[in-house]
Amino acid sequence: MKVIVVAIVVGLAIMMMEPTQATIDCEKLKLALSPCLQYLTGITTDPSPACCNGMETLKSSTPTQDDRRAACQCLKDAAAQFPIREDRAKALPQSCGVEVGVPISKDIKCSERQKHITIYTYQNIIIKVVAVAIVAGLAIMMMCMMEPTQAKIDCLNLKLALYPCLEYLTDFAEKPCHDCCKGMKTIKSSTPTRDDRRAACQCLKEGIARIPIIEDRAKALPQKCSVEVGVPISKDINCNE
Repeated sequence: MKVIVVAIVVGLAIMMMEPTQATIDCEKLKLALSPCLQYLTGITTDPSPACCNGMETLKSSTPTQDDRRAACQCLKDAAAQFPIREDRAKALPQSCGVEVGVPISKDIKCSERQKHITIYTYQNIIIKVVAVAIVAGLAIMMMCMMEPTQAKIDCLNLKLALYPCLEYLTDFAEKPCHDCCKGMKTIKSSTPTRDDRRAACQCLKEGIARIPIIEDRAKALPQKCSVEVGVPISKDINCNE
């Protein structure tokens, strides 16, 4: 009964909210395109399947022009952290066969893109309300049924915290940047228990699986940042040990 009530409340709340013009998840888009870094920085000659899957995610996540403008700014900020090649960035949609309509560039002015007003039909609103209400209800049911776990990490946030370190880990920078070391502190504060650190180890291991990091740099990173995190960063480590 409580599940149904919460689902209805969520649905009504969404119906009452004013529609926003841009509803992108910037962190999701950055993670989706992280496998493209090898191609964008000239390490590989072709984008990987994971990269092109990320381009598909970018396309499906930006249906409106305002979404695309917001995504443009999101990716522009992300690209500023890496030595990407502009020619590769421009060729990426064609190389993947995915026309996304979102430029990936450090220099583009995303705000100059034409403003677009999203039109919401009554039918679309009802469909969205029903869908979200169902999802909310199922999510609550799943949460009630799940046994409490000892590890409570946010894998997405940990991957994003490590994101600025990729330039150092892939040998594009001689030392980790300020944002990288700040990210290491985030990883440390987010993993207070042994179970948290084990889960974070597995999370980051999967996050760097497709990135050509240099293992000795990964091992040296905590010392370089003067942050002893207790979470190894490696593709080969057994996190369960």
